[in-house]
Amino acid sequence: MAQKFIKRIYLNAYKNIFIIPLFIVLLFVICMVITKNLNPRADIHFMLLGNDLINLYNSTFFYVIYILILILNMGIYTNIALFIISKNKNFLVTLIESYLSIYIIWCVSEILLGISFQKYFNIKATYFSLLNIYRWRNTDNIMLYFIINTFWFILTLVLSIYGFKNKEKYLIMCEK
Repeated sequence: MAQKFIKRIYLNAYKNIFIIPLFIVLLFVICMVITKNLNPRADIHFMLLGNDLINLYNSTFFYVIYILILILNMGIYTNIALFIISKNKNFLVTLIESYLSIYIIWCVSEILLGISFQKYFNIKATYFSLLNIYRWRNTDNIMLYFIINTFWFILTLVLSIYGFKNKEKYLIMCEK
């Protein structure tokens, strides 16, 4: 009983992570139909994208990995929310805790991990920014960025599963 309930919570939460990637794909298709080409030169000129992205945009692989990274990012946020909801039933408190947790992960990822890896392993700190998915600043190795996002997804997934470890306690909390 408890196992089915938890599984249903995960399925309901995870079906929503595809909304933004599907919206991006839809926008991409509309842009392709209207412009008949995707050329990032205008975005680079207006400093919305880094100059190093021109080579990435010429690859179909880039667009596939980009959508996968978007899905991983939405999964990270979903996992954080699932972990926090397993501890608290109040919607407002859960919302604030989720936002603060996501903000802390952004800071830890970019500041602590990013600067440490840049200092010791000569890997740019921007690869560790989970917000870099929207601007692509100084990101020319998409696979490294994908691996880092995958790491955060797996870590948050393990934490969210751990949050539901005591299923009966969660069900009792929901019944109150």
